[in-house]
Amino acid sequence: MLNYLENEVEFEDSFYLDNQAKLGIDKNQDAKNSDSRIRFLKCKKYNNLNLVVTDEELIHIKNINKFEFPNNVLIFLSKHASKSKIPALTSHFTGNFSADKSLGGEAFEMGIAYPSFQKEYMKNLFSMKDSLPKYDLTIESSHHGPTSSSNPILFIEIGSSEEEWNNKETAKLVCDCLVHTIQNANKKANIEELEIAIGLGGNHYPQKFNSLILSSNVAFASIASKHNLRFINNEMLNQMWEKSIEKVTSIYVDKKGMGGEKNRILSLLRTHELEPKYI
Repeated sequence: MLNYLENEVEFEDSFYLDNQAKLGIDKNQDAKNSDSRIRFLKCKKYNNLNLVVTDEELIHIKNINKFEFPNNVLIFLSKHASKSKIPALTSHFTGNFSADKSLGGEAFEMGIAYPSFQKEYMKNLFSMKDSLPKYDLTIESSHHGPTSSSNPILFIEIGSSEEEWNNKETAKLVCDCLVHTIQNANKKANIEELEIAIGLGGNHYPQKFNSLILSSNVAFASIASKHNLRFINNEMLNQMWEKSIEKVTSIYVDKKGMGGEKNRILSLLRTHELEPKYI
């Protein structure tokens, strides 16, 4: 995806960010020889689209706020891997429900979500499904880092094996879809008409929530899959609720996809101000 964007979407010549010291780069070093190379590319065609290229592993990037991109959504272009190696085009928000920080981010911390943007991206992607016949087009539940950012973070991924990662036509279609979504953000859908929700239950690839995104007015912020429900308490529920740039007004529950945590979660939700919606 990165190669396609750099070569085809009319970015100007790249330059290394000036605030190297703030990004952890030794100001006495030549930036191009630094271990933390960070390139910034300005788009000639679209004023609201810039590209940042780093050698760091995306899930472990820290101090994102030092990039100083206020009022922007940070879109991470990434590979997606799975044991099944089923071809898939996915998107998801970030977050750690537990103390495990092995995949980046902070313990018990959710990233900020941008529900309407993900919804429009997935709907635009689904409209291209005839050109992507072998791929599953799906959201994922919230997982991994980075989490500590004042910007919403959305991962856009191609998976799930080297064959798909190296498919230039797939990369072109995904990037075209993403650029189209960026250019038309907030134009197609009246945000006031959307129902912004958090989701509880289901698998890592939450089919019921994915269907709601594609076929209804519902857009999702954080989603906790059933294997993370054991970590859900009032504090985590409040984070899921609050860490969205659009106000969350609903809680959707996959009642058949809650595993052994069903009774505890349902009891917890009875203390919440909103009546959960079961699907």
